[in-house]
Amino acid sequence: MRDPAVGSAFLPRARLVAPTPSESAGFGEALAVLGDVIAIGAPNAGAGEVYLYGRHAGGTDEFGQTAKLLASTGAPGDRFGGAVALEADLLAVGARSADGKGRVYLFARNSVSGNWSVLKEIEAVDGTVGDEFGASVALVGDLLA
Repeated sequence: MRDPAVGSAFLPRARLVAPTPSESAGFGEALAVLGDVIAIGAPNAGAGEVYLYGRHAGGTDEFGQTAKLLASTGAPGDRFGGAVALEADLLAVGARSADGKGRVYLFARNSVSGNWSVLKEIEAVDGTVGDEFGASVALVGDLLA
């Protein structure tokens, strides 16, 4: 966060850690920030995990964990959370090793409850083993790339 008292310098605002830290989980390998929401991937934790943090969830103006997302059809080694992207109330999560080909999970946040749920699972139409579909994801408006 930029601190106006020290000019243009950025200062740490929070230290976000996985609730069950593990050196091998890869927590922080992928990161997306949009407004008051932070998505952090931990692709080596089983099939993979994504942690969501929100401002004010840890106290006034503090970040706290709001959700932990898992692949609905995940298997160990899928690397779910190896890529993440946020746009409005959408979250794209890559799982580049799912079924050996890769998959992207598109989550939507409920505007009333704030809960995230899988909107769609996307696989390459012509996917073959080793493609790593979902190794990188991006969202712009309603366009997923």
